[in-house]
Amino acid sequence: MVEYIFQKRDTLDKIASDFGVSKDAILRASNLKGQEHYLIPGLVLRIPASGS
Repeated sequence: MVEYIFQKRDTLDKIASDFGVSKDAILRASNLKGQEHYLIPGLVLRIPASGS
């Protein structure tokens, strides 16, 4: 599991693509399922290992 700090110009699609995981997996790991609109700069996202 990697922690990633959401930056001003980030998108969840781009982060998911960069790490090779789904957006849904990131939201679940970060306890943000169904709350994608809460992604603001400085928020720490938990990125599961690719293939998880």
